[in-house]
Amino acid sequence: MVPQRRKRSVKDFLRKKNQGMDNAFSQSKAGVERGVLELPLYGKSLGAEYRKEIISAYLDMLEKCSSPVEPETCLPFSKKIIRQAIFEELAESPDAESRAGLEVACLQLESFLPEPEYRVIEEFKFASILAQEMAKSGNPKDIMISAVLLGQAMGERAVKIEEQISEKIRKRMKQIHEIRLSLLDHPLSSSS
Repeated sequence: MVPQRRKRSVKDFLRKKNQGMDNAFSQSKAGVERGVLELPLYGKSLGAEYRKEIISAYLDMLEKCSSPVEPETCLPFSKKIIRQAIFEELAESPDAESRAGLEVACLQLESFLPEPEYRVIEEFKFASILAQEMAKSGNPKDIMISAVLLGQAMGERAVKIEEQISEKIRKRMKQIHEIRLSLLDHPLSSSS
């Protein structure tokens, strides 16, 4: 199990913001105007330092994940803050290798679920494994019990949750693509 870290509150965010946050979106205004990027919290950028802290904590946590679906409580910050940090970093146009990693990390963020949805997926996964083992016996009674077990595990709900994850991933892929296009249309000047 991943150690739980305290999520950053709005107060923490505002405190950091007031410590000299820059506005990374000012140069990529075209993307925001087209509705491609999420507007930053309170219309302000997270700032380069805080953004890197958020992304670093998230990437460290990703390395420790053992399942393709995890509870949101494992995240070091809220999904909204992490997503914003990644979008802002992508808008800064990092090198191709960093960009690819950030894009994948952004998509993986959608696999972190609220606790009730996470439990549905985990219970269905467990019930599926158990049902498969029971059905392997070939005994008609075991096969019937395994079918009942799967029905009780909210299989339809689990499938719906997985479909919602897939839809959110497609939406994020489109947003990432739009960020790329906005960078081609309005390249940012390198601030390194």
